[in-house]
Amino acid sequence: MSKRHEFKFDERSTRPLNDFEKMAAILARIDEHKKLQPIITTAPAAYDGFGTVELSPEVGTDMRGRPLRLVVIQPDHLDWQLSRYSSGLHVACSREEAKRWPDLYRMNTAEESTP
Repeated sequence: MSKRHEFKFDERSTRPLNDFEKMAAILARIDEHKKLQPIITTAPAAYDGFGTVELSPEVGTDMRGRPLRLVVIQPDHLDWQLSRYSSGLHVACSREEAKRWPDLYRMNTAEESTP
């Protein structure tokens, strides 16, 4: 790995980061510049475009029993991504909206307790 591709939390650190730490560092850098939007969707990962990262493959189900995924989307790509999901007749909403409609969206118990 070349020097320019190494991620470090502290520039003084010489210890290489593991994969989890690298992903955390990348997400932290993204979040410094952009406010990522958490979205719940029934769309499969194949519908995800640029600026979209899956955080959890199944956080619940919709009223048809389809799994709900939790993704985060960069604001610059939010409108395009939501249109992409709806083009396949897939649900996409915020976590707050999903919790307001318990008959339509059944969230996993562990997911309900997370902020």
